[in-house]
This record gives sequence, structure tokens and C-alpha cells, in this order.
Amino acid sequence: MLSGTQLKLRRFLSRLGFHSEWYLILLAAIIGSLTAGGSIGFNWLIRIAEKQSEIALQHSSIWLLPLIPMAGALVCGFLVHYFASEAKGHGVPEVLYAIIKQGGRVRPRVALIKALASAFTIGSGGSAGTEGPIAQIGAAIGSTFGIVLNVSREHQSTLLGCGVAAGLSSIFNAPIAGIFFVLEILLRDFRVRTFTPIVIASVISTGITQAYGQAHGPIFAVPPELQQGEVFNIIEMPNYALLGIICAFVAVGFTWMLYKTEDIFDDWKIHPVIKPVIGAAALGILGLGAIAVAKQSGREMDYPPFFGN
Repeated sequence: MLSGTQLKLRRFLSRLGFHSEWYLILLAAIIGSLTAGGSIGFNWLIRIAEKQSEIALQHSSIWLLPLIPMAGALVCGFLVHYFASEAKGHGVPEVLYAIIKQGGRVRPRVALIKALASAFTIGSGGSAGTEGPIAQIGAAIGSTFGIVLNVSREHQSTLLGCGVAAGLSSIFNAPIAGIFFVLEILLRDFRVRTFTPIVIASVISTGITQAYGQAHGPIFAVPPELQQGEVFNIIEMPNYALLGIICAFVAVGFTWMLYKTEDIFDDWKIHPVIKPVIGAAALGILGLGAIAVAKQSGREMDYPPFFGN
């Protein structure tokens, strides 16, 4: 059954020449635009939190460094526990869970809570990336449209995928990566009816983000001297193969350690709001250790390099 809003939207699009499921194209464009705004706002929140953390550190003793990530973790734990428990975690696994177990439905409030909690965590020094949070933020935005319009389960997942692709594309300035991440990892669906709206959402989100000055250069730029002459030699192929094998083992080990640590924290019988604070305290102590080692080697370090995004 179609909701009244969905029927009106389809009739309106039909007058414009769009028929059948082409209304998804318009929704994808809207989701891409809103997710771009969410990405810009998310980055803005992170910068504010980072600035406040720097100011706090400048006006206090270096030995109080652990208190900064602990404060951010306390706010994060409070927001997630009391307002949106789904916002707990890395982001991408929660999106997968929503697709598989919840029919692609994510509560709208998750977008706001995830943005605030992640901004406080990253801005105060928490060693977390933006890809997981923006994926869940975009998922919540896309899912909300599906919930309001009461679309089918299949279209619900497609709209959620539009939000995820738009979020990843805008945060990394990489629309192709956002598109194929959603199609290969989340939806595993390459049909045109799924592919087209996700491409639309991703490209529009990237364009808006670039227009507002959020675009950035490559994360790992190739030095000028390597851009001239013969860059690649087939004799080096075994080195790249070995590098791939090493990275695979490191990735497996890191993933195992991450989930093992998460299981340990889940088993602790303490209040959920306090658990992130304990992890942040450990991070702060590691930060003090890094600064101490740097000073011993004659290098100045005001802020640990592994703090923040």
C-alpha cells in the first residue's frame, strides 16, 4: 500500500515525465544534498571540539592531558546511552545490522546523536575515524525518507544506501569509492534500479561539499620526484605482493584485537556511560608516554600524533 505522501509524490513526478520507480532519483538527489549538509556540519563540529581541546591544553599542565579525551568520552557515553543506543559502535556494522535485521530502518535521531557523540570523541583526541560515523549519519538520513514515505523494504535499503554513499563521498571527496562501498559491502546489488539512485546521491553530495570548500587533496600525495621518469618496474612486483600479504595479516590482527577489546568492555559490570571514559583514560596515558619518549629523543611534541582523526 502506498502512503498518501508517496502517492502525491508519484503523481507530481508523473506530470514531469517520471514514471514507475523513477521517483527514487528525486529522493536520491534530496538525500545526497541533505547528507552533504550533514557532512559539512559534522566536520564543523569536529573542528570546534578540536579547537576547544587545544585551548584547554594550552591553559593547563601537560599532565592533565588524559582529562581531555576523558571529558569527550563522558559526553559521548551520555548521549549514546540515554538518547540513541544504536549510535554505539563503529558505524558500518550497525548499518549492516539495520539492513539485515531491521529492513533498512534507522531512527532519525541517530543522525544527530552520532554526529554529536563522534564530534566530541574525535575532537577531544579519541582515535576514531570519520568514515564510520558519517556512514551511519547518512544511513539515518536516507532511512528517514523511506520511513516517512512508507516505501517497500527493497527501496528502504536503497535509500539507506544513498545516504551512506553520499556521506562517504562527501567526507572523503571520493564519489566512486562511496558508490562501490555501498554496492559491494552493504547492498551487494548491482542492478540499474539500485545503482542509479546511489550514483546520483553520491555525485550530488560530492559536488555540494566541494562547492562549500570541503574538498581536500590526496591523503597520501605522491612526491614530485616519483612523478617523473619510470615510476613502476615489474621487478618490484614481489615487493608489492609481500606488502599486500603483510597488510592482510595486520588487518586481521587489528580487527581481532578491536572486537576482543569491545567484548571485554561489554562484559564489564559498570555503567555504560563510564566505559568510554576508561578507554579514553588509557588513550590519555599512552599520549603522555608518547610525549615523554619524544622529549627523551630531543623532539618537541605538544599533542600526540595518534590523537583525533
